[in-house]
Amino acid sequence: YGIAFYFSYRLENRLTLSFRSDWGKTDAKTSPYGDFSDFAVLNPYDTPKDENGNWNERLSWDKRNPLYDATTNSFEKRMSKSFSNSLIFRLDVIKGLYVTGTFNFSWSDAHNEKFDSPESSTWIGVSDPEQRGSYNVDGSNGSSWDLQTTASYNLGLNQDGSSLLTLNVGGILGKNKSNGFMFSGVGFLKPDLNDISFAARYPEGGSPSGAEGINTNAGLFGNVNVIVRNRYFVDGSFRTSGNSSYGTKDLYASYWSAGIGWNIHQENFLKDSWVNLLRLRGSIGYVGNSNFSDIKPYTIYNYSIDNSYAGSIGARPTSMGNDELKAERQLQLNFGVSASFLNERLDVSFETYRQTTKDLLLDISMPPSAGISFTKSNLGEKSNTGYEWSVSGVLIRKNDIYWRASLNSSHTKSKIKKISNSLKKVSEANRDSIQYVAPKIQLEEGGSDDDIYAVRSLGIDPATGREIFIKKDGSRTFKYDPRDKVALGSKTPKFEGSFSTSFTYKRVSLNLALSFTFGGYIYNTTRASKIENIDPQMNVDKRAFTERWKNPGDVVDYIKIDRTYGFAQSERFVEKRNEINFTSIGVMYDVNPDWVKRIGLRRLVLGVSLSDIGRISTVKYERGTSYPYTRGINFTVSPTF
Repeated sequence: YGIAFYFSYRLENRLTLSFRSDWGKTDAKTSPYGDFSDFAVLNPYDTPKDENGNWNERLSWDKRNPLYDATTNSFEKRMSKSFSNSLIFRLDVIKGLYVTGTFNFSWSDAHNEKFDSPESSTWIGVSDPEQRGSYNVDGSNGSSWDLQTTASYNLGLNQDGSSLLTLNVGGILGKNKSNGFMFSGVGFLKPDLNDISFAARYPEGGSPSGAEGINTNAGLFGNVNVIVRNRYFVDGSFRTSGNSSYGTKDLYASYWSAGIGWNIHQENFLKDSWVNLLRLRGSIGYVGNSNFSDIKPYTIYNYSIDNSYAGSIGARPTSMGNDELKAERQLQLNFGVSASFLNERLDVSFETYRQTTKDLLLDISMPPSAGISFTKSNLGEKSNTGYEWSVSGVLIRKNDIYWRASLNSSHTKSKIKKISNSLKKVSEANRDSIQYVAPKIQLEEGGSDDDIYAVRSLGIDPATGREIFIKKDGSRTFKYDPRDKVALGSKTPKFEGSFSTSFTYKRVSLNLALSFTFGGYIYNTTRASKIENIDPQMNVDKRAFTERWKNPGDVVDYIKIDRTYGFAQSERFVEKRNEINFTSIGVMYDVNPDWVKRIGLRRLVLGVSLSDIGRISTVKYERGTSYPYTRGINFTVSPTF
């Protein structure tokens, strides 16, 4: 729940003030029954209660019983609060010159608690009462403020106002601070003694921990824009900004941009024609990313009693400083066209772009003598190319009927140009990892960070029931080797976008929206984990028995049941994902104003809408078993007084 307050004041066309304040609080409690995925893996022949009607603590194959755990007084609850304020002003100094400013302040607080009862099935087999039961507490709070002020000046360059010069200069200043803590206790005698004060001790090797983060930033900016006869426009901007996360040798970073445009529809040969708008535009410039999160340019030490020596407390480094850290810089090149035709019944736009990011923050390996394994440095380089387009049109516009439809799509292709030696080692570790069903992210220079790496496959050998892999040199083998992984497709689709339409008849309107994605790839973890790489002790997909190899000559998609066979991240599970999602549909009714006035209102709008209605996909995969997706029903009552 929450509450908001808004205030606005205007003084003689000289000063305008507006203030908004929002406060909100959220309380959440996790279901004691856990996730649906906990039940999905249980065998259907299990019974939650014994012959005497008591809950079974354990089920077949020693699996936990989530229904029993729901009765043990375990709980998990979360609380968050937020408070934000925004003050905006505008002061008109003289004709054409005005000053604007914005001041924002926000505060947040979060607190989480989780109690695992000593009677929970988690502790079966643990006899020591000082080790049964646990209580985990963590929380965070933070505040931030920022101030931005801009002075703007507009100057007409001719009598009819078709040529204009605009100048803007300003500055920004801000600071944010955050704190976090975490501690745990173990050893609870009874489920009802579920307060942290009843804990017998800290966990083995555990202790309270906390962290604090402070970040400040400051910057200056300016831009100029010139419009000539409403036909041609040129603009340029420059910005310099500093951040406390930058290294001492590069406390400030500078960025610039420039753009040009041509309003072709203002030319004499297109005036008074069926072309209402035809604009060409292009730009080039640098943008930056100063969101370093918890990255700091200086070395941080941790004092601990575990490092004591000769009666003194020792310290060890937890992060290695780098006084040459600087903001990531991205060079952007854009070209676009916008058009409107037939008395603005048809709108079309297209934009293509190229982005080259330099000075990406990446990990670099450190020698063991440094006390840490890696530090941060600006070593990476990456490029993105893509396009976006949209078409929007009015299909019917007459009397009481109005029908409009919109379609848009986009595509982006990324390429990794340079990565650090440490990231290469991480990528190799990800390549060899079999801890997860799906392949972990693997980065290669010349590739994309959305590439899916797996070993190529010719399918299941009908004679033996084993998979035939293709090595990097093209030879065939029955032996799985993660070093043979290659990029088999990108998760980035060839194109993705959305379609929306709205139809209005008199006071009733209907809105429909859907999204689509085509040409991308996905590693189908449902098939890999629920059919092939199964745990025979758990409930599995029936295809694990009906569609896998049993006898010589079987032509199937899945290997024979052999617990000694091992684990493989195979091309067989890389599938092309073509998908349409029906995102929302809604109906709105604008109540007759003659009736609304009788109840003291100026306007009343009623509506109902549905979200996440359904999807059509070429890939069949499981979803919603751990964190459920929501098919929402929303009712709207919007009165205007």
